[in-house]
Amino acid sequence: MKKRIIAFVLVILAITASVWVSVTYYVPSKLVITSSRLFGKDPYSNQCAQFNNKHDFIDQKDGSLNLLVWNIYKQNKTSALSSLHEWSGNKQLLMLQEVKMNKDFQHYLRTETSWLYQHVDAWEYNDEKNGVLTAATVSPTEVCGFRHSEPWLRLPKSSMLAYYPMRDGSTLAVANIHAINFTLGVSDYRVQVNNLVSRLKSHQGPIIFAGDFNSWSDERINVLNQAKETLGLKEVHYENGEVRKRFLSGIPLDHVFFRGLEEISTKVLNTDASDHSPIVSEFKVIKPL
Repeated sequence: MKKRIIAFVLVILAITASVWVSVTYYVPSKLVITSSRLFGKDPYSNQCAQFNNKHDFIDQKDGSLNLLVWNIYKQNKTSALSSLHEWSGNKQLLMLQEVKMNKDFQHYLRTETSWLYQHVDAWEYNDEKNGVLTAATVSPTEVCGFRHSEPWLRLPKSSMLAYYPMRDGSTLAVANIHAINFTLGVSDYRVQVNNLVSRLKSHQGPIIFAGDFNSWSDERINVLNQAKETLGLKEVHYENGEVRKRFLSGIPLDHVFFRGLEEISTKVLNTDASDHSPIVSEFKVIKPL
């Protein structure tokens, strides 16, 4: 009897939360990609967008590639933008989650940086788009955005694939994910992760697959391990890894996986500028023998 009451209460809470989300947040009927190339213009409303970049490369002349991965917590902390500016100074690639495209953030991108970015709109609140953002020192050749709804709350999380030219003629595939959180079991979680995996399986070049995976259970970690095996990925070695964001289970939520590159170093930064700790990685392009 007690279990039935608990189950009934959980169902009522889930329904209440879903109704509250539906009247509070706006989810566009079409997937929207906002790009730095489109200031003053309508954003892309297709799943994929192509860009003309034949001559700019994401890796530096010495073969180095520096990365920042961070759930920025909708810039709710006052030091979020100043910290982002400090940590991104020598990076070629940013992979951010929970980005709120408000006026302050857009002004920062336009006036204080030269980043070329794409943002996948998961949902909107007060006309402010929220979702993942991938930025680089060069334009991608193609970007594809995706949304997957939380089964209970029905509020989507977004993810993105971006492709960048490299100096050796290969293409770097960058998969940025903010994984769904509240699920019973891992079937919905697996669908979101495997949606990216299925698209990366045909990619012949190097890959970086990173973000907030919300990997708070052993079952979710198993899904990630299967993805790693399928794509031939390795996980970076985290210096200061004890400050990575963790759930009550003690399992870290944020990860950086890669292949086709040499990891030089990875460090987790301790900060109060978000509820997640940023991860900074330095890679080198593997030269052919």
